[in-house]
Amino acid sequence: MKMSQTEISDEELVERDDGYTEEQYNYTQQREIQEADDVIQTNGGDGDDNDTQRFERQISSEDDKLQQNEISNQNNVTEVRQELEKYDKTYPYKELIKKRPPTGVDVTCKEKYLSDEEFEQVFGITKEEFYSLPKWRQVNHKKKVELF
Repeated sequence: MKMSQTEISDEELVERDDGYTEEQYNYTQQREIQEADDVIQTNGGDGDDNDTQRFERQISSEDDKLQQNEISNQNNVTEVRQELEKYDKTYPYKELIKKRPPTGVDVTCKEKYLSDEEFEQVFGITKEEFYSLPKWRQVNHKKKVELF
């Protein structure tokens, strides 16, 4: 494999501390392009600029897909965290029975916003026991304590 003057040798790459990641990335891309050219020549291709450009486009396309997936994954993580934060909040029972509960409270499941201790005081059973009941019984319990 030929190395142009602009490429970094393996020894130089290891010794560098500043900007190592970016240089390593660029160096890796250059090596992949060179290796692709070598494969083309070995398999009967002429290794001309068209072949090189095709492999550059392929590598660029794969990089774009990876970046899009990373952005998508970050968005999904953010959405999940926001959803979990809604249920991590607890409010006092007196706040939840008001006609206008606190902002962000899902009125269909106000009981989820009670602390475990207050839940047991209000309902007389644990959250686990409550959620193991049939839905109609849960609704009846919520009506009795004005959380429906």
